[in-house]
Amino acid sequence: MQEAVDVNHQFHGNRSAAARHLHMDRSTFINRLEKAQQAGLSPFEAPPKPRIRVPARSVYSPTPNEFGKAVRVFTFGCAHDSPAIPDKSRFRNAGRLAAELGPDYIVDLGDSLDLDSLSVHAVPGSVDDRARPGFLTEIESVSEAYASFDDTAPSAEDIPRYRLKGNHEHRADRFEANNPAAIGVYTIPLSQIFARRGWTERQFREWLYIEGVGFTHAPITGMGKEIAGKFPDQMVSQEATHSVVWSHTHKSVKVNRPKFGIGNAVQVFNTGSFMPQGYIKHYAGLATTGWTYGVHELTLRDGQIESVRTWSELELRERYA
Repeated sequence: MQEAVDVNHQFHGNRSAAARHLHMDRSTFINRLEKAQQAGLSPFEAPPKPRIRVPARSVYSPTPNEFGKAVRVFTFGCAHDSPAIPDKSRFRNAGRLAAELGPDYIVDLGDSLDLDSLSVHAVPGSVDDRARPGFLTEIESVSEAYASFDDTAPSAEDIPRYRLKGNHEHRADRFEANNPAAIGVYTIPLSQIFARRGWTERQFREWLYIEGVGFTHAPITGMGKEIAGKFPDQMVSQEATHSVVWSHTHKSVKVNRPKFGIGNAVQVFNTGSFMPQGYIKHYAGLATTGWTYGVHELTLRDGQIESVRTWSELELRERYA
């Protein structure tokens, strides 16, 4: 009889619907219901369900009003050291700034040197071919440059250092792949320069992740090519599923791209170059516009590039004159 009372209550007094639900003849159901009511039975009332307010979560706030620890990264890319640039003071100045800031990590985004000696772009016998330096001359030059950085920078034991190979260093890998007899002749001496100074190396196209943010020299398309075009940073932010720090184009740009989800977004930051202020590579001629020159301190938190501080190469030069 209690079941008849409960089902009748469930269907809001619609006895026909309640009878069908119990697979019972309507008159039989009514008879049982009346007997239950005469016996004083009442519908069973379940205790009310507690109402819980769950805050929407986002990458900015893993828990309500709580954020993760900030991580600071000192970074630069596309330094393009060359025997044609004998002044290495920008590396020494960058090391001094890193020592003052005391970041959690130091990241070099690659193209640390030109490596024109292994370029495939110069036509054999051309003026460009005859003008380019020898491999050992380039090795000596970049070794001097990063020794200058070491003179003033915090030690690798105190602050971890990472270096990502760029497409210019990749020239050594490509040359050896095409000339198996030369395997190790170029890549090993180049890697040793940085290994001796405590840099942990990442290969070209490889990613380094710090606090959920991806660092790479240049994001690669599905066809295996570096991202390019008129607005490459917009392209990267369109495709990225996490925040990205890169260089390659020599133009510093920061893009904030909203994504679906409350407070959700990715940031893409291009560090530009760390060549001498105003220096233009010969291959760009007069066509280039907007190249930038400097180093940066990034604050990363919960997968986001929270803030960027930039010092131009000229500002460093004046600061430490």
